Amino acid sequence: MLVVSNTSPLLSLAIIGQLSLLREQFVEILIPPAVLAELRVDERLPGSAALREALDAGWVRVEEIEDRPFVQILQRDLDHGEAEAVALAMQVNAEWTLLDEREARRIASRWG
Repeated sequence: MLVVSNTSPLLSLAIIGQLSLLREQFVEILIPPAVLAELRVDERLPGSAALREALDAGWVRVEEIEDRPFVQILQRDLDHGEAEAVALAMQVNAEWTLLDEREARRIASRWG
């Protein structure tokens, strides 16, 4: 099952020590480069160690975006991480996209 995530679902669960809930639900989660940058895994912040571990273990994996012009269109209404997450979900035909913002969910639904 292909799953793409935005920053907040991963970061929020990592901060409260519950990132493993996502691994139990989904075998692998894809994130775009903008989400990786927003996660700031190289810094000493709450949740960073758990996120680094998930990336090192390979169950959270960064996937490059192929359609940059589409990301620019999405950025008219969404922040960079959300725009890349929606674009990546469409690129890989994800079954699930984890988005916490209502506007991002609305736009993702509109694009199918």
